[in-house]
Amino acid sequence: MRARRAGHLIEWLPPETYRFWLDVGLRGFGPDELLDEGFRGRWASRNSLFSDVMVRTGTRLPEQAHVTVVEIPLPSVLPGHRRL
Repeated sequence: MRARRAGHLIEWLPPETYRFWLDVGLRGFGPDELLDEGFRGRWASRNSLFSDVMVRTGTRLPEQAHVTVVEIPLPSVLPGHRRL
């Protein structure tokens, strides 16, 4: 998808394409949704979580890279619905 803002072209992935890229590019799955035996990523969970937090919160790379554990709220403090 594309949009123009202040003379700049902004491109982003639709949610379905992003999830596909996340699974295939960062989590080590193949396009067939099975684990890719040739995947050599060491930190698949960490990298996919990092990417997901950036997409869902809108934080920039330098901002998110400096978040510490004490700045993350505990699940009991978070409002709304959540999976158990």
